[in-house]
Amino acid sequence: TFNWIDISGVGTQIPFTGTDPDDNNQGPIDIGFDFEFYGQTFSTLRACTNGWLSFTSTSTDLSNALLPGTGAPENLLAVFHDDLHLRNGDVKYYNDGTRFIVQYTDVDHYSPSGQSYTFQVILYPNGRILYQYLTMTTADLAGATVGIQNDARDDGLTVSYNTEYVRDGLAVEFRAPAGWLAVTPESGTVPPGGSVDLSVRFDTTDLIGGDYAASIDLSTNDPANAEIRVPVNLHTTGIPDIDAVPTSLSFPMTFIGFERTDTVTIRNVGTDILH
Repeated sequence: TFNWIDISGVGTQIPFTGTDPDDNNQGPIDIGFDFEFYGQTFSTLRACTNGWLSFTSTSTDLSNALLPGTGAPENLLAVFHDDLHLRNGDVKYYNDGTRFIVQYTDVDHYSPSGQSYTFQVILYPNGRILYQYLTMTTADLAGATVGIQNDARDDGLTVSYNTEYVRDGLAVEFRAPAGWLAVTPESGTVPPGGSVDLSVRFDTTDLIGGDYAASIDLSTNDPANAEIRVPVNLHTTGIPDIDAVPTSLSFPMTFIGFERTDTVTIRNVGTDILH
């Protein structure tokens, strides 16, 4: 669901070089938390003026390509990979304590000029990636790549490539496989007229409070039901890491010659963190 998080007034501007930056790459930029991407963990990323981010690449690649593929940078977040220019716009980043946001505001095509693109990418500590497109005002939206790819550039996802897909108010989400959900057995045979029970395990270890969604996908050789998708939803309530006893202290007025000492006991009550 599209839900624009405007950081134009609070974000830190990325200092691309030049009076009207073109083909620039800047970083590393601190994300504010460890982010897992294709089995690797990163705490920083880099931003390119040409509509993409990477956790490692210093390239200024302006030519978009199908993903996965060696024609694009590694560890890539292709939000709107095209030959762009910052003659009238800027790129800012911001961590609000729960997510990390990079926003491209009023960026232009290198040629022809006169376009206005405003879009953003949002990273969440659980590995979720969200692309959002606020205004994509142009007659030429068919020359970009939207997608992601890994370090070796042999695994990735192309959302769109050189086609008119992006529009105002669009949100595109990438989710890693749900680490909090496990199903056993993973395969088996169901006899005619029979049934097989599946064990579904929920694990909230390391999850912060919030709502989580996934699905259990069943692939079968039944031509009428080749794939069955069962939605799964989980709600967790975060708890604090510490508990103070008592929860508050009231200190009366202190008179000369007297003093008061109170003891506060701190104990660990859980592993989940309440934000």
